[in-house]
Amino acid sequence: MLADHDKMVEKIAESCRMLGELEVTKEALGHVSWRIPGTETMLIKGKGPGEVGLRFTQPREIKELALAVSQHVAPTSGSPLRLAS
Repeated sequence: MLADHDKMVEKIAESCRMLGELEVTKEALGHVSWRIPGTETMLIKGKGPGEVGLRFTQPREIKELALAVSQHVAPTSGSPLRLAS
């Protein structure tokens, strides 16, 4: 299972780089995510201080996050926060 997880991390990073290279998104906006089957978690490109644009995404920037949250937190960037189910 760990090998599959690592492969998906690589694929997500590669997909982010492809979107960036094709200029499908603007600057650092946009992401690729994948909900891990049979779980309440997802893999997604992390964002934060020192973030690089999509075309430079590395596997270490792909984070595993729980979908369940105990509270809603307003985004600090001023952009809307969207979670797709």
